[in-house]
Amino acid sequence: MRALALLISAVLSVTLVCYAAPPASYDADFVKTLREMRLYRLGESYLTEKILQDELSDSQSAELTSALIELLGEESLCVSSDKQGEIVDKTQQIADEYLKSHGDSPFRIRVLLALTLNGVKAGELSAMNVQLRPDDESMRQAALTRLRQSDDQIRELLRILNTPSNAIDPKTNQKAFSDDLWQRIKNQTSFLSARRALAMAKCYPSGSPEFSDCVVQANAELKTLGSIPSTDPLCWQSRLLRVRAERMSGDAQAALNALEFMLDQQKPPTEFLPELQAEKLYTLMAVNRPAAVQTLSEMERSFGDSFSNTDSSDDSAHLAVLDAYVIFEKEASARGDKNEQKVWRDKTAQWAEKMRLYDRGFYARSAQQVLAALAVKSLEEESAGENVTNNQSPAAIALAAENLFREGQYQKAIDAYLKAAKAELVLRADGSDSSNVFQYQYVAAAIAHKLNDHDQAAQLFRQAAIDNPNNPKAGAAFKTALFHAGKLVDVSKPETIERYSAMLDEFLKTFPDSPDVNLIRQQKQRLADAVKAIPKSPAERLSEAQSALKENRPEEAVALFKPLAKEFPNAEDVQIGFAESLSAANADQDALDQWRKVAQNVKQYSPQWYRAKYEVASLLVKTGQRDKAAEMIRLLKLLRPDLGGAEWSEKFENLLIK
Repeated sequence: MRALALLISAVLSVTLVCYAAPPASYDADFVKTLREMRLYRLGESYLTEKILQDELSDSQSAELTSALIELLGEESLCVSSDKQGEIVDKTQQIADEYLKSHGDSPFRIRVLLALTLNGVKAGELSAMNVQLRPDDESMRQAALTRLRQSDDQIRELLRILNTPSNAIDPKTNQKAFSDDLWQRIKNQTSFLSARRALAMAKCYPSGSPEFSDCVVQANAELKTLGSIPSTDPLCWQSRLLRVRAERMSGDAQAALNALEFMLDQQKPPTEFLPELQAEKLYTLMAVNRPAAVQTLSEMERSFGDSFSNTDSSDDSAHLAVLDAYVIFEKEASARGDKNEQKVWRDKTAQWAEKMRLYDRGFYARSAQQVLAALAVKSLEEESAGENVTNNQSPAAIALAAENLFREGQYQKAIDAYLKAAKAELVLRADGSDSSNVFQYQYVAAAIAHKLNDHDQAAQLFRQAAIDNPNNPKAGAAFKTALFHAGKLVDVSKPETIERYSAMLDEFLKTFPDSPDVNLIRQQKQRLADAVKAIPKSPAERLSEAQSALKENRPEEAVALFKPLAKEFPNAEDVQIGFAESLSAANADQDALDQWRKVAQNVKQYSPQWYRAKYEVASLLVKTGQRDKAAEMIRLLKLLRPDLGGAEWSEKFENLLIK
């Protein structure tokens, strides 16, 4: 009930936004609130169901479609980069479907404006990230590409807006938009163009020709704006953008004067004050560092306890404080002041973590990138053997892992994800939700999968499943581990077969209710059949035969030795083993023949030779041929009076006595 009351309250108290369309309907207000509360799936389901209703007017269809596009655009700024691409593609598809069926409707301008707004926001986020990682050329090029695409969208919008006839509905031959509203939408588009130009400037070194060109373009776009009432949020947004353009062009003092005039004389709306204070901090950082430090302290006090509020108007102030922390930390690092550097780094991590959890859109995403940069730096210092007090959250370490992966440092990314999982496990020692533990371990395994590192992938997928057996995806993770372990099976290496078989047994034991149990059992049987069909090496066959003999399984030993004896007639251990197994099986005549063969083939007068002679004599006695045995021993004694020494002499004499 409390959540429902909060939702209703938020719907009834929606703040002004920088959007030039007509007053929003209940549906748009409701979905805007869902966006602010990050209930994206609920909002998408609600809007999709509404859009599929029959008999929607062109205006209603455009409003719902644009609301859905903005919702998905907001979500795309808060997710990982791989998910971001999927959402952008979905958004474009939604827009294309609308334009296909409403290509001549004047209300299509709303859909195009929502699509353009998404593109500009995504470009601004990319530009922020470029500033955080100035050495990442691939990120810079990606940001430039995105901003250039936004420029194409803006040009198309302006082309339509510069033709007044496009405001006329061909179905009614009446104006769908008043001249005033048409101008407001045109102002909004020019404003977005200026935002896009300033974002693009951030992708170039300050003072470079490209940087200057972008700032000049932003100023030119702002000058095209028509008259805007002070009650319209766009009025204050455009004034702020002019100040920002002045600051970026190098005239920070003029920017500061304009800001102070706005704050002291023009009485901006309350909800706009955080953005002005944020811009003031940026400007003071350039012209008056002591005043900037004092303003930073005031903003810490003013906005430090506002993170959990549903109102997102202070997000820009949060970002300004975070940027100031980052600048101070870099300056302390340049001076070599480790203590001060640590103070600012800790402040940065704590503030960015709150932003990640509570702020909206690219503000939260930018905080994520700051956390990632800090965590990467911490991991690098730790690997270099520096004494680091790691106060990074598991989420921050995971963000660092994501960056390492994007940079192609795959093994470091794997290690970082595993470190994040370990940190999350400590955090969830009380038994609370540990789904992130599985998520981090699974992504680490997925990277090994991408690298076709079957050994590491098998270990990591298995570990993710075993550590989190109750996770809905644990069984699938273990199946993937089995896939990689299967790739490692080598018939010449019994240990790989044993490992794979043990993993099959472990799956059956750990996931007895899995729908794949029968498949795994079939795989286990196929493995057993395949092992039986694998030709064994002579050494393995000899070992099996010797084991059978030693374990008093003489018939089995005979069966195993017999083919070996034919294949290896000159192998003493094989021939002697065959003779021993025949004797043990009481196959007296065959044993007699085999021992005679051994005696003929081993070195004369060697221990093996005396052994064979003794076994022949014993079998002669056993089969009733005592005279032949006595004759053989007498002849042997004539040749070797000592009969091979005391041991054999005694044995032979005892045989004759018997």
